[in-house]
Amino acid sequence: MKGWGMGESAQIASNLAAAHLGYLPLVSIGVPVYNGENYLRRALESITNQTYKNLEILIADNASTDGTEAICREFAAKDDRIRYHRHPANLGASANHAFVLRFTTGKYFRVAAHDDEMAPTLVERCVEVLEADPKVVVAITRVLSIDDDSTPGAEIDGHLKGMSSLNPIERFGLISCRPNWATPIFGVMRRQAIEGREILGRYTGADRTFLAEMALAGPWRQVDELLFFRRGHATNSTKTFPDEWQRRQWFDTSIQSSSIAFPQWRRLAELAKVVDRSSLSPRSKVGAYLQLARWVVTPLHRPRILKLLRDPLLVATRWLRSSRA
Repeated sequence: MKGWGMGESAQIASNLAAAHLGYLPLVSIGVPVYNGENYLRRALESITNQTYKNLEILIADNASTDGTEAICREFAAKDDRIRYHRHPANLGASANHAFVLRFTTGKYFRVAAHDDEMAPTLVERCVEVLEADPKVVVAITRVLSIDDDSTPGAEIDGHLKGMSSLNPIERFGLISCRPNWATPIFGVMRRQAIEGREILGRYTGADRTFLAEMALAGPWRQVDELLFFRRGHATNSTKTFPDEWQRRQWFDTSIQSSSIAFPQWRRLAELAKVVDRSSLSPRSKVGAYLQLARWVVTPLHRPRILKLLRDPLLVATRWLRSSRA
């Protein structure tokens, strides 16, 4: 093999993988999308160009009103691994994420956002990790930020240090109590570990709740390569809906933005439910509940205890305004 370049070696490895396709586990990639025409084509190209070929790709379109449908049908017509489903109405991101998990069957599963990109070897490298150790439930690579034009920026800290620990309480505390971008939700996951779980609940911060549940499910591993590219742009949900109350409608379109909500209290309650329904021993559950005390004082722009106190004040303020109108 002397004299081979890295690109040639990768291509030969890809050819060998394709030759033994029948021996490789199926990987499902779910693509929930709504009005994603600006970046969807690049995202789908990065998925279909994976060196790991044994994929099923389900695109769930939340009744987009732009050119999303045409792009999806174009890709589905030329790649028989792709299935395209268009909802008759926008159900919100939560229901769409649930849909792509429910209607796929692979041994491993990955959510792919319509505005992110993957290096060609991402799935292959993550599957290698998962196949090598059946205890591992999440495999993710290092992450690089990109802009509108896919120009690379800074590396994003996935906060995975310590997540390979065999101690579930340690993992739960690490992922719950550190400020993070929730990028591990885009890891390749063992379906057996996520069946019956809600990837994205109908409330803000639900992605972090899911990650806390996966932390209790088993250890994670990180591939030490920059293979995932997370795009920041003006139409990200957090920028489109900077107000946390209004952002609930991105998760669930049936929610009224004016309805009463205690978002921080809801997050704390959902984390407590994660512990309660886990298979931990009673003693371990106590340890996990103690980690929630750390969650309350964790600074995420400001300590969460201040946000917990702010919730009822916001509700009272909104009630007073509506009563005076």
